[in-house]
Amino acid sequence: MVTREVVWTERHRRAGVERRAGYRRRVIFNGSIDRFFRAYDDQTGKLLWETRLTDVPSNAPISYTVNGKQYIAIGVGNGGAQATGFAPLVPEIQNIDRAPAVWVFQLP
Repeated sequence: MVTREVVWTERHRRAGVERRAGYRRRVIFNGSIDRFFRAYDDQTGKLLWETRLTDVPSNAPISYTVNGKQYIAIGVGNGGAQATGFAPLVPEIQNIDRAPAVWVFQLP
C-alpha cells in the first residue's frame, strides 16, 4: 500500500469477496460467483488451493483461531449482492443448488 504498485493480478468472471488472513504465510482468499473459493499467496499470486462451494459466497470470508488452530469460514447462499445481484450479468454461470450454508476450513 505504501508504494501503490500492483504486485500481481488475477482475473475472474465476476469475482467478488476477498480478504487477507495471516498465518505462516500471508494468504488472500477469494470467493466468486462461479462458486469457487480460492487461496492465493499474497506476494506472488500463486494459486495455493481451491474448492467448489455449494452456492455463491454471500459475504467476505473470516479468519479465527480456536485452541491454536486457524480456520477460514465463508457463508454462501441468498442474502448478499454477490449471490443475487450478478446472475443476470453472467447467464453462462449456472448456480442451481441455492442452499444457504456456512463453510469452514481448517488451515494446515
